Amino acid sequence: MKKMKKLLSLVMIMVLALSLAGCGSTAKKLYGTWSTTIDFSGELESELGSDFEGFHEEFDIILMMDFNEDGTFKMYVDEEALTDTFNTYIESLASFGTDMMYEELEGSGYTREEIDAMAEQQYGMGIEEYVLSELQSSVNIEEVASDFETTGVYEAKGNKLYMDEVAVSSNVYDLFTVEGDVLTIDAAGEVDSEEIIEGFDYPYVFNKVQ
Repeated sequence: MKKMKKLLSLVMIMVLALSLAGCGSTAKKLYGTWSTTIDFSGELESELGSDFEGFHEEFDIILMMDFNEDGTFKMYVDEEALTDTFNTYIESLASFGTDMMYEELEGSGYTREEIDAMAEQQYGMGIEEYVLSELQSSVNIEEVASDFETTGVYEAKGNKLYMDEVAVSSNVYDLFTVEGDVLTIDAAGEVDSEEIIEGFDYPYVFNKVQ
């Protein structure tokens, strides 16, 4: 009997050691930098409204996540890629808006040559150039990138990922899995539909960068 109790005690110690080792290795799988691409074109088109019906241009944002060994995280966007995406988007939007203005003024009896002449006289540039300059001046990319940046702390226990800007809560977590270089974060329960941004809803799938 004593031998059996000793054997059971050893088994329990081994099980406990393995479970603790599992928790540690799970956290280690998160260490590093991860990225995912989000298409925000649908959200932007909703903001533009019916006046720009028919306009479409991809607006992909590369979202980055750093999970550090000290239990801190940082979420941010690739600012260089965001700048390129923004410039392509507003050039397309300016072209679309210019065509709309031409159609409206042509409906009032003006020719395109007359419209261009009026724009040159009033703005010192063509209509499309003017629209593009207005769009460029209306958005500060550095501020947009800054708005995306979030830092905080995290804990990984089993398949549960706890994250917060100040201190993790035992009641707030997502579920995650790491398979090779792919990190998948999914909701632990029902998600408020009002909090979902079109193009960025669960599950989030990230690829390992480094």
